[in-house]
Amino acid sequence: MLIESDIVAKAIVDLIPILNVRKLVVGTSKSSLRKLKSRKGNGIADQILQSAPEACEIKIVCEGKEVIDQMIKSPSPRGNENGPKGQTTGG
Repeated sequence: MLIESDIVAKAIVDLIPILNVRKLVVGTSKSSLRKLKSRKGNGIADQILQSAPEACEIKIVCEGKEVIDQMIKSPSPRGNENGPKGQTTGG
């Protein structure tokens, strides 16, 4: 399978349901991680995190260590206002 795209994050997100990806690990740099934590980021990891289907577990890694995803997810991750089991996130 060959995928061509100028938008890396979109290409990856589009492949998730096609390949039935359930877990995805994405690496990021320290500078991109700072932007991600401040919710000002628009890097590849941030775009994937915000756009990936709920069925796919996304892990972000920086310098070999998993980043705590609660620190970087927006109050409504992936466009869903409800958290686990229908609980509302944020307030």
